[in-house]
Amino acid sequence: MRNLNKVYSRKFFLSIVFALVTNFLIYNFRVIIYYITGFEVGSIKLVSPIRFLLFALFAFVLIINEDRKKNIFLYFGLIATPVFILDSTTLFLGKELVPLRFPFDTTYPLLGTILGLLFSFKLNKRIVISSLVFSFIYIIIGELYVRPSLAWYIHTKRTSSIILDQSHSKIFYDTLKTVNGVNTSVNNFTKNPIVLIDFYFVGCKPCDEKLFALSRLKKKYGKIVEIVLICDGSITDFRKFIDHANKNVSSEFNFFYYEKPISGKYPVFGFPTEFLFYNKVLIQIDNGFGKEVEDKWLEKEIKTIDKALL
Repeated sequence: MRNLNKVYSRKFFLSIVFALVTNFLIYNFRVIIYYITGFEVGSIKLVSPIRFLLFALFAFVLIINEDRKKNIFLYFGLIATPVFILDSTTLFLGKELVPLRFPFDTTYPLLGTILGLLFSFKLNKRIVISSLVFSFIYIIIGELYVRPSLAWYIHTKRTSSIILDQSHSKIFYDTLKTVNGVNTSVNNFTKNPIVLIDFYFVGCKPCDEKLFALSRLKKKYGKIVEIVLICDGSITDFRKFIDHANKNVSSEFNFFYYEKPISGKYPVFGFPTEFLFYNKVLIQIDNGFGKEVEDKWLEKEIKTIDKALL
């Protein structure tokens, strides 16, 4: 009995370590690579399906040489408990990730664990195949419909809490630097009725993802909409700003550099943060971005702009 408890304790410890390591590597992959190599890479796509596959493999390997007559529910508890506890910390440490990270994302490693155990225990083929089919259907529906809906819910909830303050129109007159290092102001470059000012910093993945969405918006409205991108100088040095702006130089955007911390003067609690003006009157603030919300964001922007232009 004592030896059996040691076996279970060892496997439970391995499950804890596996849950911690996989979460850390997957969710911080981009940052880890940057600090090790100095190269900027994209974030890992399809994080949840990857967690599903990793835990399916882990569950299978963990008991591959064990007696298949042992309780499958016990092994599920050994693997699933650390995952559930680790993900549930978002309830206290990262409430903005609820319900996307927890409980929705948590279902992927749990499903993967079930599938891995079913394969390892060599249960009835119908049960295994049914579990596999259900998992793939769940992943498809989750990635195409559930995740975008939850992401948009989180996005709108965060944005709706920001109060529109007309004093923020002073950004038109603040001193900024162009890519050439010339001091100027947004007011000198904006003659269009609709001006979208987006705050960002170099290396911000959501900010880079938003560039394509902003380009779509610009193509729809042309000269009616002016898009201004302002880089936070407290995060990005001027040389990196120049390199980034030159890589994305386009007649669609105007790039500027703000030497002081943006968050100290404007309601920027995350990047990107967008201020939308009509004739220098603030009509909308939007915070955050992601590919999952791109279409819904564009739809909202079009509605807001069309309403302002009526």
